[in-house]
Amino acid sequence: MSGPLRFGASVPSSDGKKLLVVGEDPRVELVRYDLQARRFDSYLQGLSAGPVDFSSDGKWIAYVSYPDMTLWRSRVDGSDKMQLTFPPVRAYEPRWSPDGSRIVFLDVQFSRPWKIRLLTLPGGSPELLLPSGPGEAEGDPTWTPGGESIVFGKSDSNGNGAIYRLDLETRKVSPIPDSGGFFSPRVSRDGRYISALTDGQTKSMLFDTMTNHWSTLMEGEQVAYNE
Repeated sequence: MSGPLRFGASVPSSDGKKLLVVGEDPRVELVRYDLQARRFDSYLQGLSAGPVDFSSDGKWIAYVSYPDMTLWRSRVDGSDKMQLTFPPVRAYEPRWSPDGSRIVFLDVQFSRPWKIRLLTLPGGSPELLLPSGPGEAEGDPTWTPGGESIVFGKSDSNGNGAIYRLDLETRKVSPIPDSGGFFSPRVSRDGRYISALTDGQTKSMLFDTMTNHWSTLMEGEQVAYNE
């Protein structure tokens, strides 16, 4: 949940009168769903953060502090916090590697298209993964189960997008067949399938890496976020 934290201060004007200056600071509240009680409870109360990702062993979280958009790592109870990125990097959508040694995320700076960065823990400088051309934007990086590759979306300066796979050892980028116009990829836990959305979010698609074939999972007026 999110909402602005409003504040105000009285300041003198040029004619001696006092003016009330009002501003707001956007905040995000993390919540978790209790399956037994069937209710949403506050998680890490007082922390303004999101999005969040949990390591595969369930011991750590990576989260984006809001509104400064810096990337942090902590234990799931909020202890042992460490800031991982600093301005001008603006982090978004962190994803833990399967072995918990790396985090891939988007750098969403205002001055250029979104780019994918990779951070090796416990800390260091996040590296840009792709030598993209002018106007090319990247998005939705997601790990393959073995951690050897990242599947992501990329669009050119005209907005034409597709899904790609990046081999982290060779840095070779390969297109996913017939993925033109698709975005928001997610890889299944066994690595066989890749789900994605079509432009306009009217269809949810599924790619079978064994057959190199896309099939439609669902369609409607607008299919929601691909998780």
